Amino acid sequence: MSKIIARKLGIVEMEPPGKMLKFADASSTTPYGFVRDLEMQVGGCLVPTDFHIIEMQDEASMSLVLGTPFLTTVGAMFDFRKGQVSFSEIKKKVFYPGVPTETSCCTTIYSEERAILDPGDDIKRCFKDSGSVLAPKDHHTWDVFKLETRPRAPPRPAPSESPWYRHIANYLAAELPPPQFFGYKKKKFLRDVKRYFWDEPCLYKHCSDGILRRCIPEEEVPGVLFACHGSDYAGHFATNKTIAKILQAGFWWPTMFKDAHTFISKCDACQRQGNISKRNEMPQNFIQEVEVFDVWGIDFMGPFPSSYGNKYILVAVDYVSKWVEAIASPTNDSKVVIKLFKSIIFPRFGIPRVVISDGGSHFIKQGL
Repeated sequence: MSKIIARKLGIVEMEPPGKMLKFADASSTTPYGFVRDLEMQVGGCLVPTDFHIIEMQDEASMSLVLGTPFLTTVGAMFDFRKGQVSFSEIKKKVFYPGVPTETSCCTTIYSEERAILDPGDDIKRCFKDSGSVLAPKDHHTWDVFKLETRPRAPPRPAPSESPWYRHIANYLAAELPPPQFFGYKKKKFLRDVKRYFWDEPCLYKHCSDGILRRCIPEEEVPGVLFACHGSDYAGHFATNKTIAKILQAGFWWPTMFKDAHTFISKCDACQRQGNISKRNEMPQNFIQEVEVFDVWGIDFMGPFPSSYGNKYILVAVDYVSKWVEAIASPTNDSKVVIKLFKSIIFPRFGIPRVVISDGGSHFIKQGL
């Protein structure tokens, strides 16, 4: 978007440019600023769109360069013969003058209080606050709806001159005592300050698990909570899981549980989703708890080529520790199984609770 359009739309607040832009003709420029989620009206639809504000020539000053995300959202379809573009997701039979390139499309706009991509036949005026559209009495009123956007981190407030750990930092850095430094407060302060370490400009706390975590001021708390709960990779977990992610990231502050609970209770996505119903819950199967050498699996291996008269190997494996016991035998009958248990299993490991086999005849004799 050109600076002329941004000025006509009354855009004053801009983010600093993050990168240099390169165009198809191998030219490059540094944007003047960056505008996030500017509402573009296409028919009855408001599409939040991000724009880089740049200097443009006079003939292109009233054009917009729309990138792939916008064109994909509105379902752009180009007519290269006529040099036109239509938006299939909104109005298929309305065409706009466009110049398609490799990655974007340039098209003219009509600007009033909001950036509007529409011929303007039915729309007369747009109200920025209410989002409604007024049309003449002999025409119908268009329904305006807004597309959902990804959750964004809350704006970071200005740094505070008096963070919650100011007295601790002053005492560790310059040995300045806090106010009312006497009696029980003095004793408690000197006991608690032993857990903190000052490494300018950061304060660290030695937590109970033996890990040093950085103490953050109040203005950084919303950003940390958003990153560990509401971002695309956070997962919107409950309070305890969110706190665990914060501690794993290496941050700490004294009211973290209270702040996390308050932040989650105001999370829009969590309030809309609600609790998980029983239909969405995964079935929980009970797991049998067994100790080591309580469950054995036995089976015969063979026949093998005879070695010292032995053709079979009886193998017993413990299900928990995977410990293996084996004996060689000339036959595969119940006498060999009884010999294994009497000479090895019982004396060394005690009586097992469960013995698992394939149910062969040599495992189901009455002698066993």
